[in-house]
Amino acid sequence: MVYKVWVDRIELPIAVKIIHQKLSNLEMLKEFVHPNLVKLVGYTFQVDRLCLLYEFMHKGNFVDLLRSGAVARLPLVTKVKIVLGIARGIVFLQKIPSQKRWSGVGDPCLDRRKILLDEV
Repeated sequence: MVYKVWVDRIELPIAVKIIHQKLSNLEMLKEFVHPNLVKLVGYTFQVDRLCLLYEFMHKGNFVDLLRSGAVARLPLVTKVKIVLGIARGIVFLQKIPSQKRWSGVGDPCLDRRKILLDEV
């Protein structure tokens, strides 16, 4: 589950993903830095969960864009930029050794609902 929250000091929305499992090596999240991946801005531990704080993607996910019919109205250049961004992100994730992948982060099972857009 992902939640949208506002942080007063930075005046920007943040997406919070709650993980109900223990992450043995939180340091590995630092390796998931790429222009085509959502930026991790912080994390916090609660009693039984880990909360990952990500930048919020204002345009939602790829599925919503497709269902809205907005893709058909986009210029070809924009469509190509979206496809190239998706491809670059996938290539980056595939280069991460499988032992460093973890459910929810670097997940090899890419789902179109996990493709998020900050601009279109």
